[in-house]
Amino acid sequence: MSEQVIFRVWEMDTDTQKLEVINAMEKYSGVLEVEADMETQLVKVLFEPSNILAGDLMDSVEAAGYQVSIIQR
Repeated sequence: MSEQVIFRVWEMDTDTQKLEVINAMEKYSGVLEVEADMETQLVKVLFEPSNILAGDLMDSVEAAGYQVSIIQR
């Protein structure tokens, strides 16, 4: 069963930064869908928790150089 989480990603202001954030999350096989909005700096992720955890997704975005927090699970 899939889960959805919404992250806030600070300083995701350009198309390049948006793509970096999306790529940081989509590299995992358990990620089903990623929607990023630069205006609100929110990223909605649909994923399979049996393959990847929300904390792992946060770590991946932080490793790409962004500050991130969970807004909603």
